[in-house]
Amino acid sequence: MKKPLSFLMALIAVLSMNLSTFALETAVQNETADEITVEMNEKSELSLGTAEDGELTLSGLLTPNQKLRFPILLNGEQLKSSDMEGKRIRLETDDGRSAVQTIKIAEEDGLYFLEVNTLSGYPTKIVNYSGKITVTEKSTGKELHVLPLSFSAGYAAVSEEAVNAAKEGDFLMVDNFAPVITDKQFDAIDKVANGEKITISGGDWTYEVRVTGQPSVNMLHSERVIKEIVSQFENQEFKFLSFPAGSAFDFTGTMTIDVSAEMEDFGGKFYVYSYYNGKLNKVYANYNEDEGTLSFPTKYMGRFVITDKEIKNGTVIEDCSPDCDDSVSTPTKPNPSTGAGTLPVDVAAAMAGLSASVIALLGMKK
Repeated sequence: MKKPLSFLMALIAVLSMNLSTFALETAVQNETADEITVEMNEKSELSLGTAEDGELTLSGLLTPNQKLRFPILLNGEQLKSSDMEGKRIRLETDDGRSAVQTIKIAEEDGLYFLEVNTLSGYPTKIVNYSGKITVTEKSTGKELHVLPLSFSAGYAAVSEEAVNAAKEGDFLMVDNFAPVITDKQFDAIDKVANGEKITISGGDWTYEVRVTGQPSVNMLHSERVIKEIVSQFENQEFKFLSFPAGSAFDFTGTMTIDVSAEMEDFGGKFYVYSYYNGKLNKVYANYNEDEGTLSFPTKYMGRFVITDKEIKNGTVIEDCSPDCDDSVSTPTKPNPSTGAGTLPVDVAAAMAGLSASVIALLGMKK
């Protein structure tokens, strides 16, 4: 019995070694196959280049009122009509259609582009978009390439760091990269302020107001020159402060504008007007010579015009185009992402708002 038993044990050992070797070889083969598959996918991957007029990629947070065109790439080269023989390319939107005015695939001179016009206006909410570009065989409908699309459109809200600073009695700082103050943020600050006024600031202007029950507002602002006004009054000095969103507050607050840098050019004379529907309407403001500021009450964030010579109340601006009250130049930060969907949308938006607001807080003093 000892010899058969020894033989049986030896056989089991050999079989075990063979099975282990087989399993190891299979694992190596599978690993190799996976590597080959990955390489093939990378070689045949659809992607998007950066926008033609800048460094933006179609990911993260895009601001409204933008017209962007992205080259569609195949294997790192722009997709051409010659690549599409016997194939069909299409765009599908899964969610967030309101994030864009239009989004479509366009062909020009035998090259393919994705054209995106983001939503218009100055919203207080961010809209997330998701969809995909698909290349299929015409004859069979088989999917050859799929490129997921994921981005957001809107304006970022001020950071929680800025909100916490306002809770401690500092100014609530806003900038054009994060100009939205949400109703929840207002509620949080108002609870600490016990219904008293808080101060919102964008640099050389402040706005002191009660925010109890205040809905979300977009405080995007600009000092862009209003050309039609300057051209009509060529022999006057001007300073502009515009809030294109036209946000309104529930309570009347006090707007204060720093004009210390203009005191010499203006000769110490300041006249304030609101510009609405192509007309200049006089605003009665107080001038503080010691502080170099102008202050006036308002509930509405509109377009304010400051000049050194009086203009008749209700003066019509002759060259005002139909959209002259709505246009504004808004800075756009380059998007560091390298392709659609490479960074989660919520993370990208939070990082942009956080970094912009922290910069504002570090650079400004109460």
